[in-house]
Amino acid sequence: MEITRTSLDTTRGSADWFTGDVYLDPVAAAPPPSRLTANLVHFPPGARTN
Repeated sequence: MEITRTSLDTTRGSADWFTGDVYLDPVAAAPPPSRLTANLVHFPPGARTN
């Protein structure tokens, strides 16, 4: 398996998964057909996992 750094921008976390303004920074992703990804998650004050 080869894992490479992604070039995607920061996105907001889904309301299905998080409460409040949560931000996701993609770090790495494995090539298809794998669904493996690694993200750095930022939780500002008051935000949490849903």
